[in-house]
Amino acid sequence: ALIYLNESWQQGDGGELAIFDANDPNILRQTVAPQQNRLLLFWSDRRTPHEVLPSEKLRYSVTVWLLDNTKKVDLSAGYP
Repeated sequence: ALIYLNESWQQGDGGELAIFDANDPNILRQTVAPQQNRLLLFWSDRRTPHEVLPSEKLRYSVTVWLLDNTKKVDLSAGYP
């Protein structure tokens, strides 16, 4: 879960979230602007490849990670 807190974000400020195709991470599916009170809910793993684009000014957000403790994943070798 991600909620943006950027009261005066404008086009050109940067910091958008780029979401790529799960089967081909070279295909951009969506770019999401970090506008105030926008809430995003998505799987933050290989199902939803994503990145934050460069920002021209400070970008504020709150992120919440929900973990499923019934499935143990060994992250010692990196993220799956």
